[in-house]
Amino acid sequence: MFRLLLIIFASFTLIAFYSIVDYAQNITTIPLNDNWRFKPADTVITPLSKKDLAQSLKPIEYPTHLPNSALNALRENGVIDDPFYGTNEKHLQWLENQDWIFEKHFDLSQNELNNEKIELILRGLDTYADVYVNDVLLIKADNMFRVWQADIKPIARLQGNVLRINFKSPVKIEKEKAAKSPVDYPDVYNTTRQYTRKAQFHYGWDWGPRLVSCGLASAELVVWSKAKINDVFIKQVKVSADSALLQAQVTINATQKAKAEVKVTVNGNTFTQQAKLIEGLNVVMIDASILNPQWWWTHDLGTPYLYDVDVEFYTEGGFVEKKSSRIGIRTVELVTEKDEKGKSFYFKLNGKPIFAKGANYIPQNIFQEKVKPADNLRTIESAVKANMNMLRIWGGGIYETDNFYELCDEKGVLIWQDFMYACAMYPGDQAFLDNAKAEAIEQVQRLRNHPCIALWCGNNEINEAWHNWGWQPRFNPDQKDIIWTAYEKLFNKILPEAVATFSDKTSYWESSPSRGRYDNKSYIEGDNHDWFVWHDEKPFEHFEQRVPRFMSEYGFQSFPEWKTIQTFTLPEERELTSDVMLLHQKHPKGNQLIKKYMERDYRLPKSFKDFVYVSQLLQAHGIGKAIEAQRRAKPYCMGTLYWQLNDVWQVASWSSIDNFGRWKALQYKAQEVYNNILISPVVEKDVLRVHIVNDSLGFKADLSVQSFNFTGKKIFEDTKNVEVAADTSGEFYNVSLKELVKLEDSVSNVYVVLTLRRAGQNPIQRIAYLVPPKGLSLLKQDIFKNINPIKGGFLITLKCPVLCKNVFLSSDTENMPQLLGGGFETNYFDLLPHQEKSIFYQTTATFDEFIRCFDIKSLVDTY
Repeated sequence: MFRLLLIIFASFTLIAFYSIVDYAQNITTIPLNDNWRFKPADTVITPLSKKDLAQSLKPIEYPTHLPNSALNALRENGVIDDPFYGTNEKHLQWLENQDWIFEKHFDLSQNELNNEKIELILRGLDTYADVYVNDVLLIKADNMFRVWQADIKPIARLQGNVLRINFKSPVKIEKEKAAKSPVDYPDVYNTTRQYTRKAQFHYGWDWGPRLVSCGLASAELVVWSKAKINDVFIKQVKVSADSALLQAQVTINATQKAKAEVKVTVNGNTFTQQAKLIEGLNVVMIDASILNPQWWWTHDLGTPYLYDVDVEFYTEGGFVEKKSSRIGIRTVELVTEKDEKGKSFYFKLNGKPIFAKGANYIPQNIFQEKVKPADNLRTIESAVKANMNMLRIWGGGIYETDNFYELCDEKGVLIWQDFMYACAMYPGDQAFLDNAKAEAIEQVQRLRNHPCIALWCGNNEINEAWHNWGWQPRFNPDQKDIIWTAYEKLFNKILPEAVATFSDKTSYWESSPSRGRYDNKSYIEGDNHDWFVWHDEKPFEHFEQRVPRFMSEYGFQSFPEWKTIQTFTLPEERELTSDVMLLHQKHPKGNQLIKKYMERDYRLPKSFKDFVYVSQLLQAHGIGKAIEAQRRAKPYCMGTLYWQLNDVWQVASWSSIDNFGRWKALQYKAQEVYNNILISPVVEKDVLRVHIVNDSLGFKADLSVQSFNFTGKKIFEDTKNVEVAADTSGEFYNVSLKELVKLEDSVSNVYVVLTLRRAGQNPIQRIAYLVPPKGLSLLKQDIFKNINPIKGGFLITLKCPVLCKNVFLSSDTENMPQLLGGGFETNYFDLLPHQEKSIFYQTTATFDEFIRCFDIKSLVDTY
């Protein structure tokens, strides 16, 4: 059965993980990404509004390139305005009903034409598309997550070949499918997206615009004769400290019988296997081994060591082809075992239980074609710098590019990988299920060699939605049976079978969360999406009162930095309730909820600019509480992934990094509270309790506890010798608030400095407050600043005679947004009285430019 499935689907496998080197003349790859033309199809949609009518399409061709979508290509040609600016998004909705034609002309050499096979390979074909070459229909595509290919040899010619793709509006086709469906499959946003295997976030989400387009990621020709490698799977048969036993499973496509030799080289050793090829697909298996292997670890626990693996293929005629890849030797498994408190949920890496620290990841742009490798690098490095060891790729987005997973391999970041299904019930007709099966096999095969892949998860929130979101009452018993049977077939049969058959022992989880948050069992077993904070308006303290076994989703909104808001607004539009700002707030109660929570814990600012700044402090304050509570609960809780890491456009959202890559206050807070060693203070019943959470080796240290008033006068000091065991959490110190305050007027005037000093290590420091930010009696005083040019930017030194809370630095001279944190090495920090703090700012701006645009503020400036 395995071989049959492999033969059926291997020809569709995405091979881009392997970097192909064309050593043989009979294998040639011809990119077809440049010099395309596109135009609206004959049936041009008539816009409804006057503004739309002014931007109506003319039936003319426009130049474009790959990767690209029709909408982005229109913007590049000046036909439409930037969809992200102002209220442009709502004026472009009519375009989702438009059909498109993309066309590419190409020539072939006689040498290329003489080959036996000329394979057209299309990736990211989004979504309903008829593909013609020289007016012959070769492909009818209906899934953007699959690779589509066809042999054009019988119709190819030397000159004047024409590749034409007729894209059909997905919205129109979905409506046709919905009308024929035996049941109205529900969706949280009442769209018809569930009928289409397309990125679901294109249809709008509570953090993203609705911009439903079509397009193509890449096109190429692979020209070959006799034989070529289709796929290489490096299976880790058995690994231990002494050796790693591997098996390379090399799939070879042959046009005729032949004798072959396949060589696998890893860690300086070459292993060889002879084979007799038959016409069609062949799987050649080569055993290999690595003695005393170096393990692949997440970056916080060790080195993410990678081995280069080269596979060479020979026939009687000599060398044919070589493929290279990188693998990591590791074991990773999801452990769900009954215990005295319920059922565990944690990941074990190389036999070691790990606490997962990270965030949920969504696509980096609504237009994926605009995301470059440099953006992937910035995103992954931001996660690493913030001490994250896991990202969850959310099921309403896309399976990421090969480059993204390669960077996670290199940087030591585990990936929780959702299949691309979210917040809707999906059809169960045979055509849909067959399509879903092919997609699952392709994607599992594509990603199975990556050591970063820790888990395949069936879907996002669909089990919870069906049982808890009020969908069922609208259906009769027969309809409910149809819907749930479709769910069972897809998420409890097709997807787990694909993972079990085609991955290297990767764990599968049916749905995230495994139970709804109103089910008390969701806190004692499985993973949890806790939205009592935000959606149900519970205070942040709820996070401290109810801690699950693994928190895979929770969050709170904030606005992006003022500099980002300026990129899509005019000055008069920079108000909380302007049409533009409301369009860039996709949650119906978002602004209201931010304000409500802000009034609980902060003083409400008067200006919108200050409101934007405090919204970020509020987000970091609330999510920081959650992270610390979950880490303090170790090992009962063994993971926390907040919603969300990044944005698809400029918007008020739950992200900790905005669409330009600028770090919000939450990203800096994550960097602090995701540290392997965390000092975690918490006030309970007039007592300050100091916990230490340790995700690394055990150690001995001195724990210093000092309290000060806001002018820096020391009130209390104590030191305790502590011994912290490896992989533990515990309380190591407690002291009454009365003792910390002594003769001072109030806890509102006091802060506490907690310092952990270990021999030969830099001290770890944490600042604690005894009341919420709203209750702090902060003092207003100018911050002294000294700015000196140094190589690559400026060194900013700050000092103040009083405590300055949440100091925020900004500069309109920023000209390298790809830099982590937007150029500042740290931000949103507390400046202690009389203590200098130096921050490096990376920029190419001149000194005069920087001085003119530099700004600094702290929380007291918003009072």
